This record gives sequence, structure tokens and C-alpha cells, in this order.
Amino acid sequence: GFEPVQLTDPSETLARFAVRRPYLLYSGRKEQGKNLDLLIDFYSSLSEWSDRPELILIGSGEVSFLEKLPEGVRDLGFVSEEEKGELMRG
Repeated sequence: GFEPVQLTDPSETLARFAVRRPYLLYSGRKEQGKNLDLLIDFYSSLSEWSDRPELILIGSGEVSFLEKLPEGVRDLGFVSEEEKGELMRG
């Protein structure tokens, strides 16, 4: 069945993870088969933008195909369904 979700203000979750608006959000497993490497490459190509939003990654797994994340990319790891919803609404 379907249970409606109670929407809450995402401000607390954003503050807890120190996420500032605006931001881009990737939600999913972190593996090359998901083309996350292409997303990160594209995001990195926007480095000339002075007001480029931060790219936030959430989900299981690690970004093992990179030695380190580029500037502006942050991996929050696995988050609860509630936190994921709040980050998506943020």
C-alpha cells in the first residue's frame, strides 16, 4: 500500500549536514555503472563558475573510482529515508 509522507521543514537536516542552498543532489549507489563518474566530470568542468552550487552525494557505497572528490563535491554517505526526502525538498 501507499502511506503518505508527512512533509517537514528541511532546514534542520540542511543545517545538520552543513548544506547551503542552492545545491545539486545525487541520490543513488555510488558506482561507475550509474554514470556518477560522468556527473562528477561534468560538474568539475563548471569550475569557472564563481557561483557554482555544491554537488551533494547521498547513498550507499563509496566513490572508489576517484582518489579524492573534486572541490565542491561532498559525499554525505547513506542517509535515512526522512533525511533523503528533506534533502530533496531543500
